[in-house]
Amino acid sequence: MAVIINSINDSIFSINSIQYPKIYQTNKQGVNNISILNIQDSKQQLLSATHFSEFIVEGETFTTQASAMAAILSVVYNNSNSTLLTAIQALEARIATLEGYHNES
Repeated sequence: MAVIINSINDSIFSINSIQYPKIYQTNKQGVNNISILNIQDSKQQLLSATHFSEFIVEGETFTTQASAMAAILSVVYNNSNSTLLTAIQALEARIATLEGYHNES
């Protein structure tokens, strides 16, 4: 299944049309896989180990794990936003993630 990631604006991105704040990072999982984790709580994982070829970021596909990770990070993380996050925004991000998991079931 394709994982489609798009930037909505400076503070929001989407994965398969579900919106999240740009407070996530990529994590290398072995030779070919990538996971996406919350920068404040690594236990909050948007995606577990997923093969790099399954990602479509802003319409682009990838031939290497490194290129996919760089493109994903440029969309899912905004450093200027992370310094402005409040506890409420972090909680909202967690709720959105849980709702996303619930809607996929």
